[in-house]
Amino acid sequence: MDSLINKAADLICNANTIVAFTGAGASTESGFPDFWSPGGIWEKYQPVYYGETDVPYCRECRGPQIVAQVKKQLEG
Repeated sequence: MDSLINKAADLICNANTIVAFTGAGASTESGFPDFWSPGGIWEKYQPVYYGETDVPYCRECRGPQIVAQVKKQLEG
């Protein structure tokens, strides 16, 4: 499994363009908890609405590090 993750990370890091098709079905199928169901993310974390935070809104991630950082925070 680690070799597949490393290969995927290499492909992402060396890509010129990445397109991700996501949605509730794709993420929950992959093991990510949803937001609204019992045991979902909103039971564990307080929802923050756009405009209610001092964190700047960003439409792009500049590297896979941000994804790993968010995953680590969600896992506690």
